[in-house]
Amino acid sequence: MRHWSVTAYTCVLCLVVTGEYQAARQISPVQALWTTSYGITLLIKSGLVIAMLAAAALAHRLAVSPAAREAAPLAVARVVHRSVQAEAAIGAVVLAVTAVLSAEAPARTTYAPPVTLAAPLGEDHVSVQVSTTRRGPQAITIRVLGPAGTPVPARSVTATLSSQHVAALNVTLRKTAANGSSWASAAAVAPLPGSWTLTINVALTAATAYTTSAAYQVW
Repeated sequence: MRHWSVTAYTCVLCLVVTGEYQAARQISPVQALWTTSYGITLLIKSGLVIAMLAAAALAHRLAVSPAAREAAPLAVARVVHRSVQAEAAIGAVVLAVTAVLSAEAPARTTYAPPVTLAAPLGEDHVSVQVSTTRRGPQAITIRVLGPAGTPVPARSVTATLSSQHVAALNVTLRKTAANGSSWASAAAVAPLPGSWTLTINVALTAATAYTTSAAYQVW
């Protein structure tokens, strides 16, 4: 039993280390671990593996303890038997969760949290909502707001997207509020990952206009 436990633990350790390494390659950035379905499924699998190893450790400890076997051999045998049953049951669940995990898209390809940004605009400000921060098409909504958060009418709003490696790309906006306080993108595209800057030009009146900007991360 002692030799078998050592062999089994060595095999399981190799499986755990290689499996977690492979899974870690699919997690980028680390926030994707608890914000994507892949990451959450991986956390569930890891928790189950830890529970299975804890049950195995209990059985191993009793199996290699002469004092425990001599003091209560039947009790030790029952505990070891139940521990092995628990290991087998948890192992079956781990296999099921692994099957689900293998069908999930890697977190590094699905992580794209929405962001809400604010940029100053004289006494007012603009609120920028980006529904997805994945590279490619992005839905961007720009709202012109006063100090108290009330909508402020604007004659026109234009915007461009730029990054360190890409010159300014025009963002086509359409008015979504009759008074011009809200505008939305029609076909905004951030083609590469990295830090992007949205530069916004707002004309409140014929004589009053501002330029502001907000930066966000694209994955």
